[in-house]
Amino acid sequence: CYNGYTSMKVKKIVPYATLPSKAHDGDLGYDLYAVDQISVPTGDTVLISTGIAIQFPNGYGGIIRDRSSVATKRKLFTVAGVIDNGYTGEI
Repeated sequence: CYNGYTSMKVKKIVPYATLPSKAHDGDLGYDLYAVDQISVPTGDTVLISTGIAIQFPNGYGGIIRDRSSVATKRKLFTVAGVIDNGYTGEI
């Protein structure tokens, strides 16, 4: 625990990956970053690599959600986004 909060461990799988961060102190969640720039053709579904793995504490997991600005302006949406506590692979 850190200051009364449970913490997660983040590991870079790709050396040049960007660690999750919050743009503002009061933000609810962390921003994730793609390892490489990609182009997503209209109507296609693609898997985007973050180059990181996250270990959540027992009883916790992650939910990846659309950023409202990306979803509304660029029409990009998250298809699946639940990360269970036991998952140890790349996000």
